[in-house]
This record gives sequence, C-alpha cells and structure tokens, in this order.
Amino acid sequence: MRKVNVNGGAIALRHPIGASGGCILVTQIYERQRRSLRKDLANLCVGVKRTITLARSAHLEEFAQL
Repeated sequence: MRKVNVNGGAIALRHPIGASGGCILVTQIYERQRRSLRKDLANLCVGVKRTITLARSAHLEEFAQL
C-alpha cells in the first residue's frame, strides 16, 4: 500500500501565506528524490478557504533542461 501524506502534518505548521507553498515544494522535491519517484502531488494554501494543487512529473523537468 502506498502512503499518502508521508511526512504528515498540516499546512498550518508553516502557514504564513506565501511561505507555506515554498516549504511544501522543497519538502516535496527532497521526498521525491529520496523515494525515487517520477511524479508527485501536493496541495498548497493560497489564501482564505482556497488551495491550489501542484502536480509534477519528471518528464516535464527533463524537457525543461533541454
């Protein structure tokens, strides 16, 4: 069974608006490298009662390096 939210916690742990997205993104990058994943997904808070979903794929990053 694959784990969802492997690092646990909540957005409220690092919640200053604008800063939480950066913290979650960096954690996501390191976790993906550590687990040798090619895809990942995260939800970021972008204000009162709003979120944005960040989906990343290794294929897009390889294309960007060309």
